[in-house]
Amino acid sequence: DRQMVFWKIFYHIRDLFTTNSDYGLDTYLSVNIRHGTLSGLLRKPLEAEHLITLRNEKTNVYKDNEYWIDKYYYDEENLENVLKYLNDFSKRTDRLINILKNNWIQILTESKMFDNGMFAYIFGTHELEDLESHIHPKTTYEEFTELIFSKLWEVTEENLEVIRTNINNVLMPKYNRIFDVLQKRIANMNSDGKYKELDQSITKSRTELLNSLVTVSNWFKRSKTFNTQDYTLDLAIDIARNMIENIYPHKNMETKISSLDYMFKGITLNNFVTIFYTIFDNCIQRSGLEENSIKITINFESNQCKFICINDIDEKTCTEERITYVNQLENDLNIRQGMEKVRKEGGSGFYKIIKILNTDLFCKTSIKLKYLDKKYFYSEIILEREGLYYENIDC
Repeated sequence: DRQMVFWKIFYHIRDLFTTNSDYGLDTYLSVNIRHGTLSGLLRKPLEAEHLITLRNEKTNVYKDNEYWIDKYYYDEENLENVLKYLNDFSKRTDRLINILKNNWIQILTESKMFDNGMFAYIFGTHELEDLESHIHPKTTYEEFTELIFSKLWEVTEENLEVIRTNINNVLMPKYNRIFDVLQKRIANMNSDGKYKELDQSITKSRTELLNSLVTVSNWFKRSKTFNTQDYTLDLAIDIARNMIENIYPHKNMETKISSLDYMFKGITLNNFVTIFYTIFDNCIQRSGLEENSIKITINFESNQCKFICINDIDEKTCTEERITYVNQLENDLNIRQGMEKVRKEGGSGFYKIIKILNTDLFCKTSIKLKYLDKKYFYSEIILEREGLYYENIDC
């Protein structure tokens, strides 16, 4: 009957709106927030003050904090406890990031159930009946779709308000309690004031972390569209590098950029900033090095644009297992296999890059990935699309 037909159409549009692998909200949240950006921003102030360390993925144990070992190596009586407290602090703060990323910032529907997912799109019978009551025989197709999308955006606004409220009123107090515990533990040690520097680092990082949470909270507002002037890719690369240096202040990154003066349409700036941010992030995360040297070359031929990125790596990262993985990844990306992984965190950022180029920018792409002499990682992305850029004849 009429009601069942309406419900079926509504839920079909709802599912496209929320979980479509190319354009849905879940993909947007994964590509722009959950995949690296969120963890990097919230870890940054803690890493800058040397309060947290990385977790060994195989043993699930956090590495000892070498910075404070070097500072307080002479105080064997208290140092063991300090390291234990900092490891516990690392574990607790990472757990909060995971709650935000893997529980809260998730879609909730009848078929996609997350207990604490805050992007809830489950509709009751009365809501759908009320929506259906606005439809009459003279309702046009445009009015019909506008009615449904208006409802979905209305619910989205409510969801955004819910997650902002929870970040401000639930997550912030949880972080404060974790900082309180750490500072109390340090203060209760019989150390004659030797750990004043550590206490100051805790205080400073607390302030910076709470500021970062305010930034994250503000992400969850619908943005207004602004016209951006056409630009050269150097601008996108500079913005991406700035973002990376803010998130990884302890990393030394040298970039060499070679490109020709072609102008890209202003509307694509955010896309290319995200692409280069992901490239830089991938280099840092996978290199195994403290200092990263990254060379980016950009060439233009006919209707093709070619990005080549070469970065230093630690030889230990170039294992047979890793080489096999990279070869399979290259093959999957070129045939668009496994693109559902773009919505999963912790994997390769190249799925994210190809998704942006193929789906958001409508480019044809091909990609090459390989290790060079166990010292460098080479990635090459070729994109093709008419009208995306043009030669800057004013240069």
